[in-house]
Amino acid sequence: MGKDVYELRIDTSEAPERLGLVVRAEAGGEWTYSEPGWQPLSYGFVNGAFLIWSARRVIIHRGPQVEPELIETDNDPLCYVFSAPAGWLLVCEISVRLMARAREVARLGLHDVVVTATFDDPTLYLSLFDGTKARIRVTGPTLQFEP
Repeated sequence: MGKDVYELRIDTSEAPERLGLVVRAEAGGEWTYSEPGWQPLSYGFVNGAFLIWSARRVIIHRGPQVEPELIETDNDPLCYVFSAPAGWLLVCEISVRLMARAREVARLGLHDVVVTATFDDPTLYLSLFDGTKARIRVTGPTLQFEP
């Protein structure tokens, strides 16, 4: 990463059913994706990786010559993605998952929809739609609610 340049082309002509996404690396490489179109795409940079996520998938680009890592989710829409020492922390509407090598290693269900999330290792701070707050401790490959 660092000096890698990526161009994103997004086709919204079939939204909200789907978004067409083309990611092109200036140094070579082009990838095409079809993502759900009812939630905007989100982007981030962490630990030398460029992330794109939709409601159902995280796409992790680690450089133009490396095939992207794909992390799929089920029917709980993906809202936030954070890097944790044990893997990727996915905050969905009503659950939190810890993923390692594109595999779920821990999951906690929530009683309401997530409105905001921040991660200050090792604690994930959540605000939920009903006004309550939740704290989740990420320790190795485990997730645990904090009082």
